[in-house]
Amino acid sequence: MGNERGGDIELTSARHSTGARDTSLPSGRLLSGALVAVCLGYFMVILDTTIVNVALPALRADLGAGLRGLQWVVDGYLLMFAALLLSGGTLADLLGARRVFQVGLALFVVSSVACGVAADLGVLVTGRVVQGVGAALCVPASLALLHAAYPAASDRARAIGMWGGIAGLAAASGPILGGLLVAAGTWRLVFFVNVPIGLAAMSLAQRHVPAPAPRQRALDLPGQATGVVALAALTFALIEGGSGVVTVPVVVAAGISAAAVAAFLAIERASAAPMLPLRMFRNATFSSGNAVGLLINLGFYGELFVINLYFQQVRHDSALVTGLALLPQMGVVAAASALSGRLTSRAGTPRPTMLVGLLAGAAGLLGLVVAGSHSAYPLLIPPMVRSRIRHGVHDARSHRSGHRERAGRARRPGIRRDQCRPAGRQRHRRRGARCTRR
Repeated sequence: MGNERGGDIELTSARHSTGARDTSLPSGRLLSGALVAVCLGYFMVILDTTIVNVALPALRADLGAGLRGLQWVVDGYLLMFAALLLSGGTLADLLGARRVFQVGLALFVVSSVACGVAADLGVLVTGRVVQGVGAALCVPASLALLHAAYPAASDRARAIGMWGGIAGLAAASGPILGGLLVAAGTWRLVFFVNVPIGLAAMSLAQRHVPAPAPRQRALDLPGQATGVVALAALTFALIEGGSGVVTVPVVVAAGISAAAVAAFLAIERASAAPMLPLRMFRNATFSSGNAVGLLINLGFYGELFVINLYFQQVRHDSALVTGLALLPQMGVVAAASALSGRLTSRAGTPRPTMLVGLLAGAAGLLGLVVAGSHSAYPLLIPPMVRSRIRHGVHDARSHRSGHRERAGRARRPGIRRDQCRPAGRQRHRRRGARCTRR
């Protein structure tokens, strides 16, 4: 597994990092128990970002939850998932990626059971928060495990491509699977379905996934604490102030969020090992890409929350019909990703494709805004599809950028990665590492 630290390039193989038997795969072999285990865990994590939405009306009727309560059911998970993701990667380095992956899966399974048996909204939201913690541990650890299982850069890039593709499959499966489960019995099944998936992933991980040795990294606790406070307070202010009535708690939460953001920025600037190196935002491509991703996901998750309520509570469709009605919207992401790749290759830059995708998404969301309670379903399909094109385009761009970063150097002919060495601090900044040619 390759790691870059400052100007040095540290390369270790899975054979040396496991400390036990070598479970890394021979070059050319892709499908393995390790890949299945990691993909199962990732599938479960992403599935829970969409499957719960279709069960919200049934959950609301059973627990007597209001609209704000439903928002906490959805956002409690996403909040902790996002807030702890970077620290999850650090913990995977400190404690060992396989151990952290297993702990994350165990937390996810246990909290899913707690959500499934919840008798009131407070227990359910708490369970969702713990699910988010488990997800934040699983995802970064899974990437480290793929690096250990696939030492060959070309195989690793293909494995990570499959791992990334699982996200689209899981997100698209959520509404349909959720609709089937609610129709078959109860909303509680959308949480219980995680139990066999998680247990299978844990069993396969224990038997087939390499265990990279822990390595020393600093855990940025002050940065993590202020980051969680900032996001949690902002989420509270947005949810509780969503009715348009500005109350004292909403104002206080907004103030706390602003103060926590200021403290976070100050801590990260002063830290020798920051959780989020702020210098990365000096890169215009990085900053703009993250800004676009933020806006796209705000639109996607907000629209997914509302459109499920629209179909079931305004149009009075069943959960199963709602899941099927969302199929064109969820399924277009794969097609948009493939088309985006071809258009970007022809244009030589992702900007035109991104612009077309964002404009299509904006038009789709506008079309959904003006839809009425009795709009014919065929008229809803075009705006639903357009609203998701932007997501597929951005996902494709993100995955291509990630693959180039991971595998680009290994594809240069005549260069041996294991013979790379630092080329001096100033020259390393300009040219990278100096490598010995065969």
